[in-house]
Amino acid sequence: MTATLLVARAARIAVDDVVAIPELTLETRGNRLVVAGHASPLLCALTGIAEGVGAAAQDAAVLGEITRTPGAARATSGELQLAGHDVVTRAHLAVVGAAPLDPPLPPDWTVEAYVLETARLGLVAREGRVSRLEIMRRATDALARLGLAGARKKPIKSLHPAERRVLVLASAVASGPSVLVADRPLSGLEGQSAMFVHGALEAAASDRPAVISVAQVAPGTAEGSFARTATDLAAIVSGELSLFGAPAEVLAAGRVYRITIRTNADALRAALEADGAKLSGGPTHFSMRLAEGQDASRVLRLASEVRSAVMDLVPIL
Repeated sequence: MTATLLVARAARIAVDDVVAIPELTLETRGNRLVVAGHASPLLCALTGIAEGVGAAAQDAAVLGEITRTPGAARATSGELQLAGHDVVTRAHLAVVGAAPLDPPLPPDWTVEAYVLETARLGLVAREGRVSRLEIMRRATDALARLGLAGARKKPIKSLHPAERRVLVLASAVASGPSVLVADRPLSGLEGQSAMFVHGALEAAASDRPAVISVAQVAPGTAEGSFARTATDLAAIVSGELSLFGAPAEVLAAGRVYRITIRTNADALRAALEADGAKLSGGPTHFSMRLAEGQDASRVLRLASEVRSAVMDLVPIL
């Protein structure tokens, strides 16, 4: 029997010893989980890679190896399992192909050299000694399947942003990991760039379970389109699991926003809830589900009426 992709029971996740998600409980039903909202603490715990990997990674002895930072984000208590492997003890890292968002890459390396090196590192860590021929076969296959075969001799510094995103995905899967974990691979992309990365992401996740984060799920966007292909969709806002279920069920539940209220938060929360909205979190950062027929302009009108300062109002779903 195939292990459940992600199981969390009262899992606590801390970033640099500060609790980011106090208590996460969910159990996926399929092999593709898309996470929206404040997903970075969970994604960092699953990959072992710090958010916004710093320039220090460029000074590593092997530039193709992204630094895994033990103190960055960790599941510190409760139960958290990825494909049957314990995340609390970090036993899961051996089976993860990690694709962080826009990590530093060695600019003068070619695409092929980078994927060869990441394939070698992953295969050696997972299987021990591996032949040069097998490493070449795996790297070549990953580049071909994800659409970068024609760019294999290009230096990384010449790639456009979408190609760099696909390169990171190719390096994540070249060694044949059991699970792909990718942080916002489609974020900020539109048009042909979004279509290119979307196709590569589908190829990378076609033969393995995947946990993919998105910045938001809006109709007509690449992230929104991809989210609808998930078997499970979750939204984490202000450290809480706001929504979880099949995409059709979650997306039918109405618009969800992340809202930051700097002043008179209690007064605005009361006004919004009297108007039919539902808020969770606090004291300043909330997730908010609007009632049918409401929109962001209504929130701002109410804020003006109660003299409340709204600093952030971002649609999540």
